[in-house]
Amino acid sequence: MQMDYHTVKNLPKVELHCHLDGSVSLAALESIAAEEGNPFPTDIRKFAGMVRVQPDCGSLDDYLKCFQSILPYLQSKYALSLASFDLIRQAAEENVVYMEVRFSPISCCRRGLSCEEAVGSVLEGLKKGEKIYGVKSRALLCLMRGDTEENNRLVVETAHDMKSEGVAGIDLAGSESSFPPENYRSLVRLALDYGLKATIHAGECGSAENVETSVQMGASRIGHGIALQKDTAIRRRCAKANIILEMCPVSNFQTGASTDWGAYPFELFWKEHVPISISTDNRTVSNTNLTEEYMLLGQKYRFFDYNTMLQLNLTALEHAFIPEREKEELSAKIKGAYQTDIK
Repeated sequence: MQMDYHTVKNLPKVELHCHLDGSVSLAALESIAAEEGNPFPTDIRKFAGMVRVQPDCGSLDDYLKCFQSILPYLQSKYALSLASFDLIRQAAEENVVYMEVRFSPISCCRRGLSCEEAVGSVLEGLKKGEKIYGVKSRALLCLMRGDTEENNRLVVETAHDMKSEGVAGIDLAGSESSFPPENYRSLVRLALDYGLKATIHAGECGSAENVETSVQMGASRIGHGIALQKDTAIRRRCAKANIILEMCPVSNFQTGASTDWGAYPFELFWKEHVPISISTDNRTVSNTNLTEEYMLLGQKYRFFDYNTMLQLNLTALEHAFIPEREKEELSAKIKGAYQTDIK
């Protein structure tokens, strides 16, 4: 089915997997640099090349290098509040009605902010964005692979302390190949004991076993999960347990998680009823948005249509880390729009 870009853009959408630091627009970064007297190390065109993934990128580790150029501009309350507000603005432009924004607060504490101050600043920007643009959101705090036990524990404690202010859960992010999820079992357990929800990046670097380990650790969502295509038994167990995969098609090819559309597992997961959601991962780094992600799937799969898109968004909403009452309100809004706008 030929999908119309304008229609896709204006239909309501849910985004579960979006990194704040990878999604700050260049315009917002320029504003932060000007306000704080911290100019870019080069002109804007070359800087854009530093923060956007290059065509020859073929691994997650190479992909993650882009963040090294962004993080120096996310080290103040002003910067973090503006960055999160800017992300909600971007989401509103394509009618994202709910999104979860994840980030590593420790990575934003290199110039004196406390973990609590970093999180509070992001929450301030998200709340301002909801007030002005009407986009509901929650924050997910990332534990970072390779960071110290002390720092990651502080993130869990901060998530617990600020749960009532808009922190919905935790994530485990970073180099999966170097730091398997098992290393962080006790920290995830602590988060779950605190009543937080957990999603874990797993199966992005070829290991289906990492996905299963993450689920056994208590993750109810998996970031990417591409490697599940390699193991039918694990895939079926995840489907039976209603574990959703937060798929990010553009990013999956940029990181080398997939290299061939003929082998990309979206259709396999869809046909086997593995829960799926579609997200951008990093809007700026990947140079994408949610509308383009859906348009790409529509171009690659004949069966993909507006009803497929509706089901993906309802599935995402089902697995969102928000109360059931809020899910019901958003579900009615989404269903109503699809019934009206695609006739």
